[in-house]
Amino acid sequence: MAYKIEMKHPDFPADTEFDLGGVAIKNGSTKTLTEVEEQRLVAFHGTFAKDALSGNPNLKVSGTSELSKKEVEAMTGGES
Repeated sequence: MAYKIEMKHPDFPADTEFDLGGVAIKNGSTKTLTEVEEQRLVAFHGTFAKDALSGNPNLKVSGTSELSKKEVEAMTGGES
């Protein structure tokens, strides 16, 4: 199951669009990441997508990666 992300930021109106680093999500919405979107997040942040997104208290991340550890390491130049 791919990553599913949910954005709920109380300080912004519904439908405000947030860019998470190559992937956009509207406030109050849920999005299932495609493999390509997950690759964008890894490339932008230089680490696993879940690690990159976990620091945002207004963003809930569930599910599992579509990318293997080996694929992420290849994209980031080593261990992340």
